[in-house]
Amino acid sequence: MAKKSLTYHIFNDLSTAVSGIAKKVYLDRPKTTESEITDFIVVDLPTVIHNRVKGDMSVMAGCYGVYYVFVKSKDDYTPNMTKQTSLVQSVLDVFPISTSHITATEPTVLMKGEDGYGYHVTTITFKVRTKFNADKITNTN
Repeated sequence: MAKKSLTYHIFNDLSTAVSGIAKKVYLDRPKTTESEITDFIVVDLPTVIHNRVKGDMSVMAGCYGVYYVFVKSKDDYTPNMTKQTSLVQSVLDVFPISTSHITATEPTVLMKGEDGYGYHVTTITFKVRTKFNADKITNTN
């Protein structure tokens, strides 16, 4: 069986942690969808993954992650604050995220406003640290 990459484990665990909160969870902002989606979450790792251990015997890496919480704007293009607040709180409630691969802590919330496509966006930035040995992963993305 092929080993999964470090990046795979981080994205998979972060996506699984918020699945079921919004209608969909994506790894990138979709340009179009088959049907109108009222809300969705995008998982992103916009930072470099840093090795925290010297040598190659084990891997403990750290980086920052971001959840982007998108909620369809009201008909007058104002934010749906009730739904936005509810979804953001539901995401915050999963912290700290702890799996056999990662720990995600210290969420910080930032309201971003309208995205130009009819959604209002809130970002939740957090720290990610891995917690497993190199023999369980590959070094490729």
